[in-house]
Amino acid sequence: MIETEISLLTIGANSRGICLIKFSGHSKNRSYIKKLSEMFEGPLRSIKSKYIRECVYELNQYFSGKLKNFTVPLDYQGTKFQMKVWDELKKIPYGHTISYSELALRIGASSSQRAVANANAMNRIAVIIPCHRVINKNGDIGGYSGGTEIKKFLLELEKKFR
Repeated sequence: MIETEISLLTIGANSRGICLIKFSGHSKNRSYIKKLSEMFEGPLRSIKSKYIRECVYELNQYFSGKLKNFTVPLDYQGTKFQMKVWDELKKIPYGHTISYSELALRIGASSSQRAVANANAMNRIAVIIPCHRVINKNGDIGGYSGGTEIKKFLLELEKKFR
């Protein structure tokens, strides 16, 4: 775990890269960690992991406004649709936002805004896979699995350092 200005972040890694970044208590539940370990076919690494050390460094740089593009290797898995959504999320530039309908359009599923929103909510790698950059079409920030106050904080942070 690392402490940020807004919340604690839990970080998990396996032998291929970062597979978990969640705000606050999301991963305090041991069954959640067990499920992730099974999904990623092996135990999550301790703080001694090179991926976790790199991730902590990059997140600290991000929160201080010095990093806009992450390079730490990621290992995320989901359905084909979820993977398509998450890959597209990584293309949203730092400090910019798009709507759920724009995201659906970008992945070729223009009538699937609700499914896109659900895939967005299932993102297990907060900040680096920037689901916080997706907002409602009317400009409202919408929901966020870490809480809307955290989403607002991240959007304001990126706006400040853009």
